Amino acid sequence: MCGPEVDLQRVGNSVLDIEMVLKAWLQEQGGDGEQLHLLLPGDAAPVCIKCDVQERAISPALVHLSPGLGVTADGVRDFGPVGEGSANQRRMPPRLKAIKALRADGVCESLLFGLPLVLHPTACWQLDWDDMEANNKLFHALCHTLQNHDWYLLLLMEPARGAAASSSGVCSHYVLQPSSALSLLLKPVTSRELLLPCSLPPPAPSPAPDATHTVQV
Repeated sequence: MCGPEVDLQRVGNSVLDIEMVLKAWLQEQGGDGEQLHLLLPGDAAPVCIKCDVQERAISPALVHLSPGLGVTADGVRDFGPVGEGSANQRRMPPRLKAIKALRADGVCESLLFGLPLVLHPTACWQLDWDDMEANNKLFHALCHTLQNHDWYLLLLMEPARGAAASSSGVCSHYVLQPSSALSLLLKPVTSRELLLPCSLPPPAPSPAPDATHTVQV
């Protein structure tokens, strides 16, 4: 009688390598059947491409983040008004700190999640005219700089004043994307702690001609 099989795996001596091994247990590794059928238009019948589905990241809703912004990425409600009352009593708006400029072609879309938000220069009536005009100029300059250099901006959510430190050590990050209009696109981005292993084989130099013809018809 054969004993149980043992899967021996060599792991590098680093925190990241050990993290990836432990996170791999969270992914479905079975190959019992295809998980998704992708249908393309065909001559007589749809062309069916059978696919497997792999999670790219752990859901942020399962991890206690500090601050909580970005956990659900519910949309503009996460960036609500600062509140009512005197200036000393109003809740300060969330603060996103720029930590790095990224090449736009170097950002993997699989790391972005949640609902995107469009940013405009504020029209808050509580600002005086000079402050609003100066703010509009800064916003315009930021849009222009990011677009001209083909950059994205990586942002880190600063803890709210007086808030307790996160027990998980995971912080919310965002990517800011420019546009040709006077606006910016804000998207939550997955941090390293939430990433799951993803090892994809390199593609062949060129696909089979008959398969290419079927897809392009």
